[in-house]
Amino acid sequence: MQGATVLASLLVLLLLLPFGNCDYISGQVIVKYKATGGSRSSAAPEPALLQLQPGEDVEMALKRLQSDPRVEWVEPNYLVAGTQSNSWASPGEIANWGLTKISAQTAWSMVNSTASAKVCIIDSGTDCRHPDLQKNCLDGYNVLTNKRGIQAAMDDNGHGTQVAGVVAASYGNAGIVGVAPNVGICKYQCLSEIEQIPASESDVNH
Repeated sequence: MQGATVLASLLVLLLLLPFGNCDYISGQVIVKYKATGGSRSSAAPEPALLQLQPGEDVEMALKRLQSDPRVEWVEPNYLVAGTQSNSWASPGEIANWGLTKISAQTAWSMVNSTASAKVCIIDSGTDCRHPDLQKNCLDGYNVLTNKRGIQAAMDDNGHGTQVAGVVAASYGNAGIVGVAPNVGICKYQCLSEIEQIPASESDVNH
């Protein structure tokens, strides 16, 4: 189920898009430097928020850093927000063409159980009252309030619950079936209903 979990992670990234017309924080970029030493054991530095030089705009900084051979990648510090969605699906299983496309049922038949696997959903929280997710939720943490617990990271947007359903919705209830049903969900709330936050706060620092 490792491949399915990786695919689910990619779907999460695709569903969490920059807000509006790719707005970003002026005077800042996020940069990831390459590992040094040429050894596989050498840990690559984590992505970091970089304050730009006085008078340097973001586009200038991107060109400068992209030409630096030490830099693996660099991007603006985008403002991100979850999109509004209806997380409560209509009764009955909904056909999901994506599961057919990736031959999910074949993968399920090769795995005895995914109950011990855990997936972290970093989004607007997860509404664990949803019938497809009630058995999956393990723990939660709210980055915005610095509180821990399932109730602390309750979804007030709908986006995080939708993402959790794509990843782990259980089979036989309402709505879709997840890529990896029955995996445990650790939910992290870094977005609120209407708030925009810099990507550096949602990804780099947490």
